[in-house]
Amino acid sequence: MKKVLMITCDYWEEEKPKTNLGVATLVHYISDKTDDIEFDYISIDANNKSKHLSNLNIASMEEYNVVCFGIYVWCVDEMLDITYELNQLSERPIIVFGGHEVTHEFIDRIGESKTDVDHFIIGFAEEALYAVLTEEETKRVYDKVEIPSLVAGVYSNEIVLLDGVETVSVETKRGCPMGCSYCSYDVGKTRKISCYTCESVLNEFDFLKDKVKKINIIDPIFWMGNYKRVIEYIYNNGFGNQFTFQSEFLSISGKLDEELLEKLSSLNVVLEFGLQSISEIVHKNVGRMFMFRVVEEVLDKLDYYGIQYEFSIIRGLPGETLESYKNTIDYAIGTKASKIFCYPLTLLNNTKLIQQKIDFEISSFCENGLEYVDSTYSYTKSDYLSMKLYEEIIAEYRK
Repeated sequence: MKKVLMITCDYWEEEKPKTNLGVATLVHYISDKTDDIEFDYISIDANNKSKHLSNLNIASMEEYNVVCFGIYVWCVDEMLDITYELNQLSERPIIVFGGHEVTHEFIDRIGESKTDVDHFIIGFAEEALYAVLTEEETKRVYDKVEIPSLVAGVYSNEIVLLDGVETVSVETKRGCPMGCSYCSYDVGKTRKISCYTCESVLNEFDFLKDKVKKINIIDPIFWMGNYKRVIEYIYNNGFGNQFTFQSEFLSISGKLDEELLEKLSSLNVVLEFGLQSISEIVHKNVGRMFMFRVVEEVLDKLDYYGIQYEFSIIRGLPGETLESYKNTIDYAIGTKASKIFCYPLTLLNNTKLIQQKIDFEISSFCENGLEYVDSTYSYTKSDYLSMKLYEEIIAEYRK
């Protein structure tokens, strides 16, 4: 029996599982193919890294054949430190790096320390990790984009435990056609949509039905592939749980016929839209297709049928000005959106946007391991602070 330890660093949230969904999916996939691997898991709370790291027992990791790390931008240094300590053990385990931050550029950037890592996995990891753990292949870098046959089951197979949990996340498909320059999803992954088997997704819903209050569908864009069957199943089987769907205006606009709208209006659903900005210049700069007319048409239909929706807005995209940002917020609060979230623009190492720093005259600052943009060619640092201050109008409006 091969023993494998999975280590991630996650932002823990109340009433949500402490098991990383990506890790659970990997464990489920590999365990379904072989009984010869035993998994253990450590999640470090990113909100309290120092305490959790100080409690790690590196010496005890000698008992594992393989230690796998989830590498994210907020925990790179900490994971490299653990890797260094593992390499001092007399019985050193095989070390595997995967996660959003792992790209060819990342491997080059960490330089000599990469000699401490046996395998790097770029993109979706199921097939690559299975090959590493079963020793089917012995490559150093796995970078082929492969989406295996996807079967849901991390909850019904009790890989993720639900004690004290009220909100869970479920994938029904992978892939995103958008290619936004600030998003890391497009790197090492695919724009092709690949759906989980519908039966497995619906079985997960049945298992969760009486156990949690809220089910977040975290597909990059829900409204493709198997979306119709998923909604019909929820509609026909009396689910009282709240469901949230990641939504994008252009992909949903042609699908909102009367039948679908009536079903959605009778369910406890929330459509989560990444509005980001209403400036066409901004959307062009970041590679997003945007038609304001389509936004209006979609919202008119949702409002007419009383379907709940939320907006997220990104503060400081290149091309934004103080005036255009205020216009975006003013527009958002003038709609019937139940919630509006404003997020700072994060500059991620493995995105197209970071390669455009000079083109867009991007300036940034670091905080808690993340790099945030605070000025570009179109707005100053003073404008950025004014944008942040203007966001307070949302809280006042919602009182």
